[in-house]
Amino acid sequence: AQELNPTLTVNTSKIQGTDKDVFKSLENAIKELLTHQVWTEYHFSENERIQCNFNLTVNKYEAQSGKMTCELTVQSSRPVYGSTYNTTVFNFRDTEVEFNYTEQDRIEYSPGLTPDNNLTAILAYYSLLIIGLDFDTMSPNGGTDILRQVENIAASAQSLGSGWRSFDTKANRYSIINDYMNGTMSAFRQLQYKYHRQGLDDMTSNDL
Repeated sequence: AQELNPTLTVNTSKIQGTDKDVFKSLENAIKELLTHQVWTEYHFSENERIQCNFNLTVNKYEAQSGKMTCELTVQSSRPVYGSTYNTTVFNFRDTEVEFNYTEQDRIEYSPGLTPDNNLTAILAYYSLLIIGLDFDTMSPNGGTDILRQVENIAASAQSLGSGWRSFDTKANRYSIINDYMNGTMSAFRQLQYKYHRQGLDDMTSNDL
């Protein structure tokens, strides 16, 4: 029932003279979460899993405290019915990713509970956002119940680190989900459905 088919890249080229084992451990821990976590109650067959990419670039690392300052690029796509073509649904670069990580730390998420660290909250936020937006392309506002979970994570993560508060940056995590849920993005959400489900998916049934 796992919903995502993720690809993960951890880029540490900016970090010199440091034992890279901690980054390999981080990569494995993130992969474990993204690959095996079941995020919702919906059933997905293996071929229905959502294609997505997480690219984490580590800009700074403080070995003594384990603090990492990073950028995270998140992308997701969906297949066009009756074709071999995939179309982009979400593409965003988050420049406010900070967290503490120690080698061999596990990253665990329990649905319905508030994440207790920033890295878990960020990964849960984007994973559920990907799923919710994918559902929006399948039916009008189809991802609303999942996006409410994203909204809850953003509200509860205010004290976990940067990128959650509405005044942190112009495009922060709180503002993104708030725009989706308060009606600001209503027309865009409808467009996503019309473009993907009523447009691209129907192309193979038409004589073009």
